[in-house]
Amino acid sequence: MRFDLLSIWCVGVGVIWLAFNLSVAWLQRYVPPFALISKRLPDSDTIPSVTVVVPARNEGDRIEESVRRLLAQRYVDLELVVVDDRSDDGTREILERLSADDPRLRVIRVDTLPHGWLGKPHACHVGARDARGDWILFTDADTWMSPDLIADTVRAAVSERAELVCLFPAQKRISLWGRAAILTFSMGLLVAAARANRDCRVSPVGIGAFNLVRAEAYRRLGGYEVLRMEVVDDMKLGMLVQRGGGRLRCWTATDEAEIDWAPNPRELTRVLEKNFFALADLRFGVAAFAVAIMFAAWFTAIAGPFSGRLTGYAALAGLASMVLPAALFARRSRWGVLPALLAPVIFPLLPWALLRSTWMTWRQGGIRWRGTLYSLELLRKHLVPLFARPPRR
Repeated sequence: MRFDLLSIWCVGVGVIWLAFNLSVAWLQRYVPPFALISKRLPDSDTIPSVTVVVPARNEGDRIEESVRRLLAQRYVDLELVVVDDRSDDGTREILERLSADDPRLRVIRVDTLPHGWLGKPHACHVGARDARGDWILFTDADTWMSPDLIADTVRAAVSERAELVCLFPAQKRISLWGRAAILTFSMGLLVAAARANRDCRVSPVGIGAFNLVRAEAYRRLGGYEVLRMEVVDDMKLGMLVQRGGGRLRCWTATDEAEIDWAPNPRELTRVLEKNFFALADLRFGVAAFAVAIMFAAWFTAIAGPFSGRLTGYAALAGLASMVLPAALFARRSRWGVLPALLAPVIFPLLPWALLRSTWMTWRQGGIRWRGTLYSLELLRKHLVPLFARPPRR
């Protein structure tokens, strides 16, 4: 057996793959299903006061069902604020009809996006501005929840002394390859969630489908006024809470919540086209480094067995170990083992999505989302850095 530079490289890459995948598998124990959390909660006669904020732009095909499901939430003093953000597909008329039947629903219309704001952060800001609830839940128009989820999540937040709780929902309709892609994409989120649940203050996490924040903390930290140009606003809201000294909790809720987000790899790539470069703090160097590392690690694993060395299989074995954490997470969604087996194969989708996101941002001079182009200069001007070190306490 020869140990030259190529052999050392293959073994090293294999060890890194194995260490990462085993750590993701181990850390999942710190991100338990919400069903386990809710079973341990003490009984309470208190009815929590919650304002639910739903930004909606051209959601006419699903907004009515989403609103009716939210209004059906039990054991909660609910205020539902839906922000109709420049819709032109009938969303406004549907919301006006629903609000006439239930006074808990308040509809706010946004006709013009102010300069210096992204659409969704502005809609969230407008919706939360006059919220009367002790808690504010930011959610999406395509999110469906079980009837007791909001009340149970508030009880969990109080029990954990958390200022923000986010939940991983299930996917409503998704292909086999879409499941494999989601499993691969979720590994980084699981690591961040596990670290946050262990009170690490430099591991922000947020889920746009379900971000529940204490209203007092939201206002004290500046809320979406601070995040006005943030592309990954859900994660940055969690970051604000952590840097403000607050506790953050994140659990999986695949039995209690569903979203209609990215049913296949192509749609996931389209969604990540907006988000991924922002996760690199809009830095081309950081994005290029991440793309190079991910592609190099994957190609080494695939090409290793063709090197003519036994050590060439080390990198492939390390990559194959991704099946373990993927299978553990797939079991929570009752997806079976097949999507987990495909996770190592579809892994290149992640660096490709980041490369595409970076290229599209550079070519356009900014990020285009829902018909609006936001300039890179303006995005960087208002950026709240993800990699900045939090202040000492």
